[in-house]
Amino acid sequence: MILWRRVFVERRATMLALTALLAVNAAVLMLAVLPLRGIVAGNADQVARAKLTLADAQAKKTRAETTRSSRDRTQADLKKFYADILPPDFSSARRITHMEIARIGQECGLRAGPRDFDPARLRDSPLGEFKTAVSFTGEYASIRKFIYQLETSPSFLVIRSIELGQASQSKGQSGGSLGVTLQISTFYMGDK
Repeated sequence: MILWRRVFVERRATMLALTALLAVNAAVLMLAVLPLRGIVAGNADQVARAKLTLADAQAKKTRAETTRSSRDRTQADLKKFYADILPPDFSSARRITHMEIARIGQECGLRAGPRDFDPARLRDSPLGEFKTAVSFTGEYASIRKFIYQLETSPSFLVIRSIELGQASQSKGQSGGSLGVTLQISTFYMGDK
């Protein structure tokens, strides 16, 4: 301890300057560097949160663009459906339905029975519905072929119900004939 005292006494000016510098250094460390370290750590957290927010915003943007693209594609498909597939009016719907059903039934070797039709206006829609009930008699394989061809027809025909049963026996019909009654609908644009 005597050595330190002697050094301090002999080099008092230098030791006081070093002690003052050490105190200033400690003060700068305590008052400037440590608070700045906290600010930097806080900024790093803000950067991480900002990156997460950016990633979330980019994901939302991508979903919104996908939704908009899907909506636009759906609207274009719907316009094409209305313009190219649906009949433009009631008379076209009736003509297409009766002609298509008769043509397919004849191709499949079925005998036509009575027909019934019922036009209906869909509520809160620019569409009308043309409902028809048709009856045919024939062999089971021919009925299956008829239903398949009707469902794959380019005309927009919807089979609502099918009733299959034994055909009534009359002159000229074989014992294995079946009768089928179908409820079929199509939709059309415009007024009746």
